[in-house]
Amino acid sequence: MSEPVRRAVDARELRGVAPIARGVGLFGCMAGALLLAYASRTPAGVHSPLGYSALAVVAVSWAIFAYVIVRRTRYARARALNPES
Repeated sequence: MSEPVRRAVDARELRGVAPIARGVGLFGCMAGALLLAYASRTPAGVHSPLGYSALAVVAVSWAIFAYVIVRRTRYARARALNPES
């Protein structure tokens, strides 16, 4: 297998690690941003319970993204040590 083809296959495999968690993190970030935008339009502003909830949703979503990054890194390192797996 040539080098560019091998890299493409490796990238496709790596994208397949934790796709649901990655989607949940992306959806959570988008939902949190929309909630924060909505909270900024309310009379109470961003410093309302809705604004703090939106920030919490974004923070949890970024934590999910960090989990996905760690999981992908572990997968890539394990695969580098044992390429036949």
